[in-house]
Amino acid sequence: MTEALQRILHYGFTEMKLNRVEALIGPANIPSQKLVQKFGFSKEGYLREHYCKNGDIQDSIFFALLKREYAL
Repeated sequence: MTEALQRILHYGFTEMKLNRVEALIGPANIPSQKLVQKFGFSKEGYLREHYCKNGDIQDSIFFALLKREYAL
């Protein structure tokens, strides 16, 4: 996943000229949280009861990375 996210971010910031990339991750998904933080994403918020999965209402943690924070 590290290599995939690296390529996605590079494409998003260089080819698509994005200024911001966001990630919504479940609180129990520690590996994904660590991955985005490894790339410099900042935790911006906690969305309570954000989505429903298999009839279970779940929360999301909101992460974001700005172009100026991304190491090209």
